[in-house]
Amino acid sequence: MPGGVTKLVLDSLMPTYQQENCRDYRVSASRGACRAVRGAPRARRGLCSSLAGLALLCLAPCWAVAEAIEPGEVQVSTPVYQLPADVEWPDERWDYHFSWSGIPVGTLSIEAGGQPANDEDTDAGDSSKRLNVHVLGTTNSVVDLLWKYRLDARGVVAVRPFSPREFIIDETERRKDKFTHIRFDADRNVHSIRRKNDKTREYRFAGGNTFDILSTVFLVLNLDYVLGDEFYVDTFTGTSRYLVTINVDAKEEQLAAGVSVPAWRLSVHTHELTDPEEDGKHRETILWVSRDKPRRLLAARSKTFVGAVEVDLDAVVPAQELGRSAGANELIAKPATGASD
Repeated sequence: MPGGVTKLVLDSLMPTYQQENCRDYRVSASRGACRAVRGAPRARRGLCSSLAGLALLCLAPCWAVAEAIEPGEVQVSTPVYQLPADVEWPDERWDYHFSWSGIPVGTLSIEAGGQPANDEDTDAGDSSKRLNVHVLGTTNSVVDLLWKYRLDARGVVAVRPFSPREFIIDETERRKDKFTHIRFDADRNVHSIRRKNDKTREYRFAGGNTFDILSTVFLVLNLDYVLGDEFYVDTFTGTSRYLVTINVDAKEEQLAAGVSVPAWRLSVHTHELTDPEEDGKHRETILWVSRDKPRRLLAARSKTFVGAVEVDLDAVVPAQELGRSAGANELIAKPATGASD
């Protein structure tokens, strides 16, 4: 098995954006297009962790190790989306397995639910409710012999208006640790810290309509879809920013946990904004999302240059069978070391 099958998943989500000397982007009216305005030097970027990509529902952009420009230098304008009033946030966990070219690779779980926020964490116009998300990912025992990977990610999102508050991800790859912590204040100003081995990188910038990875996922899953719709999201990973484009392609049946489920089929493309001259081939990820509410990710398929990655839902575990994860208040009240303002 290639070194880092899980490394390839996020790369599979990264089609090359071949617009030279890009740095300032505005979403145009044409399908899947951006317009470049300013210049930027080229930089090299390494492979990224693909189990992290699976944990982020195959919407997650690549974790770059070097960018052509700083995340705060990117100028991007994307629509502001409002979630429908009947959106549901039941406390439950989604369990998945994933494979590479038919070979079992590992498992993934996503636990989410709505919880009230305390007064000091509430801003004017805020509904005082938080979406709390916890993601765990692991390679299986066979893959561990060659390439061991673990992921633990948590996120907090204000529900109305829908806006990220905090994102934390802790990854271990072959005994090497990588830690990322992003915080958003009430004005969407961003403060991020990335620690990898003995190096620390820190960014502060006005985020505007920027989302972290988990809030991107739950925003996209819960929008109202119409066939032919196209959505754009500015997503920040902790070191890099990406324009995520989601197309609503079809209504069809999808097998999930052994049952045929009415689903929306979405196609997802991501364009790197901090290094637009990144070499690579155009790739596409397909997601199947339940048409009924509450919305759930049923399956994902992504082709890479070395094979196909598949993610499939095995079970939905209801709240009464769950041991509680840290609540939104607890997560914000106990920020990671060095990541608080």
